[in-house]
Amino acid sequence: MGGCLPNYSISVLLPIRNEELHIKNSILSIINNNIFNKNMELIVIDGDSDDSTVEIVDEIIINNKDVNIILLNNPEKIVPVAMNIGIKKAKGEFIVRIDSHSVYPKNYLINLVELMLKLKADNVGGCVVTKPINKSTKSLAISKALSTPFSVGNSLFRVMRKGSAIEVDTVPFGCYRKETLIKIGLYDEDLVRNQDDELNARLRQSGGRVFLIPDIKIDYYSRDSYKKLFSMFYQYGYFKPLVNMKLKSAATYRQFVPLIFVSYIFIGFIAAILSKIALFFYMLGLLIYLFSSMVASYKATIENVFNLHLFLQIIAVFFVIHFSYGLGYILGIIDFVLMGKTTNNNTNISR
Repeated sequence: MGGCLPNYSISVLLPIRNEELHIKNSILSIINNNIFNKNMELIVIDGDSDDSTVEIVDEIIINNKDVNIILLNNPEKIVPVAMNIGIKKAKGEFIVRIDSHSVYPKNYLINLVELMLKLKADNVGGCVVTKPINKSTKSLAISKALSTPFSVGNSLFRVMRKGSAIEVDTVPFGCYRKETLIKIGLYDEDLVRNQDDELNARLRQSGGRVFLIPDIKIDYYSRDSYKKLFSMFYQYGYFKPLVNMKLKSAATYRQFVPLIFVSYIFIGFIAAILSKIALFFYMLGLLIYLFSSMVASYKATIENVFNLHLFLQIIAVFFVIHFSYGLGYILGIIDFVLMGKTTNNNTNISR
């Protein structure tokens, strides 16, 4: 991998909003680690940022005149609209979607295109290596929790670290042919979250193939607070029922586990008030969950040296992830399935 492909044109798309803390490192990792020739461009689509994000991008454009960087505006502020704006503007044959919370390895773009052609794939992507955004124990706990199967199930792009290219249901970000995206209908603009999962599901329904490349590793910097983490996973859960309705099937079955967990908490609590037998089984179920959480937390903690504070924080992070996703899923069912809602005006596009 890593050769130059002058005969292929690549458009890199970066949807952003209020990313002043991350945007510089993300963009510089792309333009410093990749060969940008006349056939390549970086399109940044800003969702009306009200911090210094745009000023930082403008400064990068001024200081890198040899790189074709285009800054566009997205008044709707959400990712799928930003991606569709970028795709329509893009001149490249290949579209590579990137994220501002991530830093990309050397020859990332060329390697994706080479492997896409070699595998005859319709989308390829690398694995995410989740890293703490700062040195706090909380940030470290969040990053470790997001890298364990107990929190994210069989989401291979988060937990797989080595092996051969493998066909999967979705990958982070990804590399597509522009004509393929146009053919399947671009991004669904109803989805504030899960838009990549839904797009990949439609791609696969149309006969396309999606491959995960474990050798390509993307450094992803996680949220730094429980509030931000709760909001992110709540939205993932909330929009899943809408995605399932659009696809007329569940994209993956692991998505139902947090739904069952939260339903168990609420329904079991009511049953436990009414019956001593129900109370016994309710407490037993909670103890099994707590024990499983402790085992997973212990395994994640001892990767370095055991730290009690970190151990307890990871347990708390597990609960925040599971509860927020499951709660969002339940409210999504109420809004989209029972109430017939078709879209949402939430404007948070940060991934």
